[in-house]
Amino acid sequence: TLPSVISSIRYKSKSSSSMVMEYVCDCYDEMDPYVSTVPSVVSPEELSEYFIKKLVLSSAPSPILLPSSLAGIHNPESESDCAVMALQGYEDSWQLAFCKPGDTSWTSLDGNATGLQDMIYFSKDKLFYTLCISGRLKAWDLRRNPPKSSTVMKSSNIDIRQ
Repeated sequence: TLPSVISSIRYKSKSSSSMVMEYVCDCYDEMDPYVSTVPSVVSPEELSEYFIKKLVLSSAPSPILLPSSLAGIHNPESESDCAVMALQGYEDSWQLAFCKPGDTSWTSLDGNATGLQDMIYFSKDKLFYTLCISGRLKAWDLRRNPPKSSTVMKSSNIDIRQ
């Protein structure tokens, strides 16, 4: 899953007048990505380069969003059908996850996503599709609780990268 962001640091750049944002994260050990280490400072670029391989949105989020943590407050303008699917992880340990406006964290989807090559959203079906190196194509319905996946095309003995 994505590293836990402990805090953020914002400061004025020494080389220009622009502001710089960095994050303090509980990052992975380079030798063992499953073991957390001491907090590390990472830039937004490093966070996206090393922990997010791809993001796919189902639609543009609505402009007015209230976090779901504000219990008892209902604002119909804050509702959105938007969902974001992410291929996240570290080196060879990738995982699928998703979130929706108002969520306070990512929700992991089943199993290891190693070998996943691409993903798209098809608005007509309202489904996300993932494609693996082996040729396996899966459809994901994130509107269901819990989300449901189904195999559209089984794996073949070919590597789709060739």
